[in-house]
Order: sequence, then C-alpha cells, then structure tokens
Amino acid sequence: LGARDTLQKAVAAAPNYPMSHSALAEAWSTLGYDAKATEESRKAFELSTNLSRPDRLWIEAEYRLHNKEPQKAIDIYRSLFDVFPDNIEYGLSLANATRRHGRAKDSLSAVEALRRLAPPAGDDPRIDLAEAEASAVLADFHREQQAAEKARAKAEAQGSILLVARAQMEEGRAFEDLGEPRNSIPLFREAKEKYSRVGDRGQVAQALLNLANQLEMGGDYGNAEHACEESLAIRRAIGNQRGVAQSLNEIAIILRHEGALPRAREILEEARQINHERGDRQAESQVIGNMGNVMDDQGDIVSAKKAYEDSLAISQDIGDRLGQAISLDNIGNELTALGQTAEARKKYEESRNMSIELGIKALTTDVDLVYGNLLFQTGDISAARKKYDEALPLAVKMLSLIHI
Repeated sequence: LGARDTLQKAVAAAPNYPMSHSALAEAWSTLGYDAKATEESRKAFELSTNLSRPDRLWIEAEYRLHNKEPQKAIDIYRSLFDVFPDNIEYGLSLANATRRHGRAKDSLSAVEALRRLAPPAGDDPRIDLAEAEASAVLADFHREQQAAEKARAKAEAQGSILLVARAQMEEGRAFEDLGEPRNSIPLFREAKEKYSRVGDRGQVAQALLNLANQLEMGGDYGNAEHACEESLAIRRAIGNQRGVAQSLNEIAIILRHEGALPRAREILEEARQINHERGDRQAESQVIGNMGNVMDDQGDIVSAKKAYEDSLAISQDIGDRLGQAISLDNIGNELTALGQTAEARKKYEESRNMSIELGIKALTTDVDLVYGNLLFQTGDISAARKKYDEALPLAVKMLSLIHI
C-alpha cells in the first residue's frame, strides 16, 4: 500500500513519465487489482515512444500480459532474448510468461538456454526456480523438488534470504504434490519465518495459506482454519484483494470438509464477488467451481451442474483450457448422477483430451477413474478395466491429488 501511494504521487508529479505508470501497474497487480494494473500499464505503453527500443518493448510486453494478450507478450520476450541472449532478465521473463500460459515445455527450453550463459549468470538460482515452476505445471514433481532444492542451496551460498524463502516455498509445494506433508510443512514454516524477518507480509500470508492447505490435507482442520484466518487478516490489512479471495476460498474448502456447507457457500460468494469486482475472471471461474462442489455435497445436483457450466463458460470465454478441462470433468460427474450417461461420456472424453494436450497427468488420471466408474456402472466392463489400467500407475503415486 505504501508503494502504491508513493507511486501515485510520482504519477501526479510527472504524468507523462512511463516508468512511474509501469511501477504503479506492478503495485496494483501485487495488491490484486488487475483492472487498475492493466490501465496503468496501458498508460506506460502509450507514453513509452521516446524510450529505447528494448525498454519500449519491455513495457509493451508487461502491458500485453496485464491486458490478457499472453502470446503477444511471449513473442516480445522471445525477440528480446533472441537479440540479447546474455540478458538473464529477458530469458527469465520468457520462461515465466510461457509457463504461466500453459506452455511449460517452452519454458523449460528457455531455462536450458539460460543455463548456457557464462557464470555467474548461468548459475543464477532463479533459473533453477523457473525449472521447478515449469516442472510443476507438467506434474513432474520430483524434478520440481530437485530443481527447487538446487535453487535453495545456491541462494543460501549467496546469502539471498528472499530467494531462499522462495525456493523453500517451491520445494514445499513439490513435496505437497508428492503427498509428503512431513517434508512440506517444515519448509513452509521456515519460509514464513524468513519472510517475517524481512517484513514481507504478503509472502507471510502466502506461506500461511500453503501451510493451511497441508494441515487441511492431513485432517487438522482446526489449525488449518487458524492459519487461513491469520493469512486472511494480513491480506485484508495490506489491501491484497486477490489474496483475500484466495484465503476465503481456502477457508471455504476447510469448512466444506468439516460439513459447514451453508457457511462455506457464503464465504465462496464473498470470494466470487471480490474476484468479479477485480475483473479476475479466471479466479471467479475457479470459485464458482468450488461453489458447485459445495452444492454437490448438499445434494443439489441441478444447481451444482449449473455452477460448473457457468465456470466452464467463463473458462471458454477467456481461453483457460485447464479450467475448461476441470469443469467438463465436474459436469460429467453431475450428468452421471442424473443418469445422463451418454452426455457424461462426451464430457469425460473432452476433459481427458484437453488434460492430455495440456500435459496435466493428475487430471487425466482423475478423469480415467471417474470415467471407468461410469463404464463399470453401465456394464461396459472391458472398457472400464482399460480406463482403470490407464489410471492406476499415476494414481498410486498421486493419491493426495485425486478426488473420486
């Protein structure tokens, strides 16, 4: 909030200086106000005509990302990195942009190019973190953990406390996805302490949320809810609306597990409203999907199906293929419950094809399992067995990720 206020004064003092608008856009984005971030980045882009070509392109790429034009941003980062292959910032931006927009393999290609840089640039721990983050998207959680561990060791050698904490968070998430809470929980706690020491309250809140998720997975709902409430309080205090919605969403998930379904539904509605006001349609779609889960638990299959369809419509409109695949899987479950098996099969097929295309193995496995159940229930035993055989290897490795 302090940075935002200071940058607003800078913009008022020199309204035609593009770098102030660009920095203010980053502040708004960090606080979770995507629409305001987009507007400031647009102003920075429009005012950047007198900057050097690399700086102008850099500002344009940031604007394209805020404006939901990821391919244009990726193309710019790639052209900058091609022309300046020894510029680590361009390479990291390319790796991060491709990963965030569903192209993790391209992200890993950028990582390999960065590794070829001469030391010390090629040994930067942020390269290992980029590898870890891309590996997570590809559900290669062992590689994610190993890359994050390397990043942590390098950051410790450099004395870079913030990078150590970031690496611990990533390694903790890898262990979380591997179903190893005994390893993830200490990492999240250590990262939280480091962020507390340097005063990064936003990341303290994120570490608390990660910790809460692991406690919830282990059935420790009381401590999980306490960590979520602490995370929520911090995010309300610092004005991070995106974070507020995330914490509310996690609290609702915990309440759902505890059977407090009406309260969970109320909290999800608050999270949905925040995301709607922020203009974050992807987050809104995810919350609506969780509302569908609560409705399903309440036995309101028709309303749950409608919620999943609303979530799907948003995902289709914004081009979120992972969101589409998840919604199609959920719609298939509701159609199965309604006895509409032919339509359910179509939804499962669509979801499975998308998950394979995206390389999301956990989702492919989940679809295979529920699809197999449907085939078994309808008497197609041979086809059901084939689905179970396809799902079994990864299901054994990833039980903590699968909800049947």
